[in-house]
Amino acid sequence: YFLMGEDSLRDFTSWRNPERILELADLGVVGRPGIDTDLAILVKKLPALAGRVHIASLDELPYSSSEIRQRVADGMPIDDLTVEPVVKYIRDHGLYQRNQPLS
Repeated sequence: YFLMGEDSLRDFTSWRNPERILELADLGVVGRPGIDTDLAILVKKLPALAGRVHIASLDELPYSSSEIRQRVADGMPIDDLTVEPVVKYIRDHGLYQRNQPLS
């Protein structure tokens, strides 16, 4: 599975080579507050999506991966947005930083 938020699913048809992603994995999608994606419209644009989207039954997350990356780049903490092993991995590998340490 390729995991994403519903906001990313909404834009998936405009991604580079979405068909290739679908050759490799189904999409696992978590809802986002205020986002209501019409899957039928997306399937019309990209028929390969049919039967490949699985909506996860999780509480909607009020933030996106883009927001987490931006917070890291701005030197802001992300401890309240993700689990400690992810925070540690990002810190240890210097991901998303603009020459600033992760708080």
